[in-house]
Amino acid sequence: PLAALAIGIVGLTYYGIMHYLSIRVSLRLGRGSTRSASDLAVIVNEFLSGVRQIITLGATRRWVEEFSRQNRINTELLRKNHVWLAVPRPLMELSAVGLMLGLILTLKLASPGSFPEALPRLGVFAVALAQILPTLSGIGAARMGLMAALPNMDRAYQTIMGPVPMRKSGSIAL
Repeated sequence: PLAALAIGIVGLTYYGIMHYLSIRVSLRLGRGSTRSASDLAVIVNEFLSGVRQIITLGATRRWVEEFSRQNRINTELLRKNHVWLAVPRPLMELSAVGLMLGLILTLKLASPGSFPEALPRLGVFAVALAQILPTLSGIGAARMGLMAALPNMDRAYQTIMGPVPMRKSGSIAL
């Protein structure tokens, strides 16, 4: 019972951490990436629409610098998002090792005489935990991926259901 309770507490703690990270980190990165990708599309569209005037007036440098700046922002946000998507698996493995070591130490200190008899039961919990870990890790990664994609889905829904949002300069931001 103690081992099952400890595993449940670790699972709930993991869920809480993934919930916090998915909202605080993944959603923020997704919003920034959506905004940056939208600005990139607008810049390319505006550049291609007015390429003759831009070249005639010698204003290509401003367009290229703005495109490069937005591209750097987008690349950095995507890199951070991929790093955060790789976090759940190592976090789960580390928590499982910590849990198992904690249970072994607790069992050894609480009842040193019955430790050899309780060790097989602890082994069963260790095997169960090892089988559950990939699933929990996948759930955490999927949640973080969904939260990062949520701003894109929201933008698509708003575009389909309502008026197209405008950029500050008055250009369409799709």
